[in-house]
Amino acid sequence: MITAPTSADIEDVKLPMIFIFTGLILFVFAQVILAVNIGHLAKGLPGVPMLLSAAHLTLLGFATMVAMGAMYQLVPVALQVKLKHRRLTYPQYLLYAMGVLGLSFGLIVFNTSMIAIFGILTVTGVIVFVFHMMSTIRDAEKGPIKSGVFLALLFLFLTVLLGLTLALDFFRPYLGSWHEVIFHVHILFGTIGWFTLLIIGLSFKLAPMFTLSHKYESRYGPLSIHLIHAGIWVMTLGFLLKQQMLSCTGAAVILLGFLCYGVQMKKVLDNRLKKKYDLGIRVSLFALPFSLVMLAALGAMGFVMNHAVPVPALVYLIIIGWISLVIFGYLFKIIPFLWWTYKYGERAGQKGVPLLKDMMNERRGKWWFLILISSIVLIALSLVIGLSLLAQIFQVLFVMASIAYTMEMANVLRK
Repeated sequence: MITAPTSADIEDVKLPMIFIFTGLILFVFAQVILAVNIGHLAKGLPGVPMLLSAAHLTLLGFATMVAMGAMYQLVPVALQVKLKHRRLTYPQYLLYAMGVLGLSFGLIVFNTSMIAIFGILTVTGVIVFVFHMMSTIRDAEKGPIKSGVFLALLFLFLTVLLGLTLALDFFRPYLGSWHEVIFHVHILFGTIGWFTLLIIGLSFKLAPMFTLSHKYESRYGPLSIHLIHAGIWVMTLGFLLKQQMLSCTGAAVILLGFLCYGVQMKKVLDNRLKKKYDLGIRVSLFALPFSLVMLAALGAMGFVMNHAVPVPALVYLIIIGWISLVIFGYLFKIIPFLWWTYKYGERAGQKGVPLLKDMMNERRGKWWFLILISSIVLIALSLVIGLSLLAQIFQVLFVMASIAYTMEMANVLRK
């Protein structure tokens, strides 16, 4: 039975909103930094300090910050449990926000002491969050949602520990050639282990809830999570043993998991009562096939052009084309949904109470998403071809659309 949160469930709507809007603001800052420095990415130099700062602002400041805020609200609803340590939430926000901001600035100026100190602060904020969420979901019923959330939290913990290991290596080098290996595992754990498993796990709640889907076959959901989980470890083993074939096998298993997830989503949508998708849900569902097709096309394009995998463009697509786009899509639905439920849920149907669909201007939203998606395609193509100026022009367009999107989200809170 799919249940939606009521106004009684939303005890403190300010909590998720603080996390979410902090994340959106940091996303804009990250994209501005990227716009100024995207030429380095086009030249295949992703390790430039400014680009590292932009990447961490996007993944830690935006995606993880938004995920934390959303999980504080959605995990209790999805798993029918209560937050165990609500008093930790605001201190955890301050601790984590200070850590991320300090770490990002430390990367810009490449001050190894700042990177180490604020890296520790960021890790501490994550540990508090993971402890809180793990204790919250402990008594929840078993299922793909709990499995996805549990594994995502595990990989979040491992990701930040590896990140701290890399940060300390900048401060006092001791890893040698292992630095690059751990860096690759760090990216894998963060993008696939943390974000992807979380997105997939929560999608098994959000997609049926927002499309009013019932009585659908659900065996492909757990299978997708198990395959992706197994693929991550196989790929990690390939990195550690420096066996490319093993890494490729792991990637193939992960891809199979994605396909199972796609099949599960199709079965959910085939049994929906709500025939017309809301804009945000359409974008979220579009993000996965879009990113997979683009990854395949750009990989083939790079091979044909110079017999090399265009790694910067592919990483950009995973972070922006998959993770960020799916979050943008869900937020377009979640923010008005939470705010309307909190503010008007108990007065639904009364005079002067707006409808949920009136909380968001979908006509303007279509333009923002069209510009965002078009910019992603054009930026990725420019990175593969190596045209720095074009990539910068399209990135500026992406920044403008990101600002417009954030303002659209903020406008919901005025209704």
